[in-house]
Amino acid sequence: MRKILILFLLFSLLSAAEFMSESTGAAFLDNGLAARSEGLGRAFTAVANDLDAFYYNPAGYGFQKKSRINSLFTKNRNIENVYYLGYGQKLGRGYGALNVYHSGIDGIPLTSYEYNAEYEHGEPVDNGETFAYGAQALVFSYGEELRIDWLTAPTELGPAAFCWGVNLKILRQNLYENSASGYGLDAGLLYRNGPLAFGWSVIDLLEPKLVWNTDNHTVDTVLRKQRFGLAYRILPELLASGEVVLQANEILTGVGAEYFLFSDVLAARGGVYTGNYALGLGLRYAGLTLDYAYILPQEALIESTQKISLGYTF
Repeated sequence: MRKILILFLLFSLLSAAEFMSESTGAAFLDNGLAARSEGLGRAFTAVANDLDAFYYNPAGYGFQKKSRINSLFTKNRNIENVYYLGYGQKLGRGYGALNVYHSGIDGIPLTSYEYNAEYEHGEPVDNGETFAYGAQALVFSYGEELRIDWLTAPTELGPAAFCWGVNLKILRQNLYENSASGYGLDAGLLYRNGPLAFGWSVIDLLEPKLVWNTDNHTVDTVLRKQRFGLAYRILPELLASGEVVLQANEILTGVGAEYFLFSDVLAARGGVYTGNYALGLGLRYAGLTLDYAYILPQEALIESTQKISLGYTF
């Protein structure tokens, strides 16, 4: 167990050296994912036991055995339409998944600035037209369990297991008449020892460049983000998790808990992450999953968000 803690702290120190500057591209991927992980306060990197794993830690796929489908529709802050569809299954020695994520804002007023001689400054003029913003991510994921004697030997906490995983991403954004695209790579590790789990992932490892098809070929860089998670199953039906995210010039945190009732049929969730409170419910029956999350921002001027996810495990 001491070796695991040393390894985890080493990853923390290495990542801290990379923690700098601001992200300028693919900000739509900072808005969380499906309802279950949202209800847990986005503290999911050390949990990662469903299709949400690609967003938090692709190593979580290495522990998954059953085929899964998951979907989401929501309207973030009542302005941004978000759609998500994912599918995963056993693939060779590991587990593979394909996830599609779309975010968009429609009906943005198209305005121009005209000079006002009376006040001697420019002022916006509504042209009576609108345009749209859209962003998409197509993510191919793979995770696999590894057998390493010193790492996976049973300890005083119980049996141990270790997984790795990667995402290959195609990213695209469009605004008015222009678009940008690029490719990304994520990687992660996940260690479980009895009721305890540690997770670590590096999102956008190679800092992808999104090149716009404008005259000057503007380039947005998606900077590296790192997630560190810790989860502990206090009781068979009670899970607690926490997370720290190093993102641009911010340190984001999240904590959450999930409690199952009625033989794992109904789940109640709650969590807090930077700037937001979250509550959630989950229903499991005959392979069907229905999850709901309500996200309340601490900022009074920002509207709340409700997320509903529907999935099937078989």
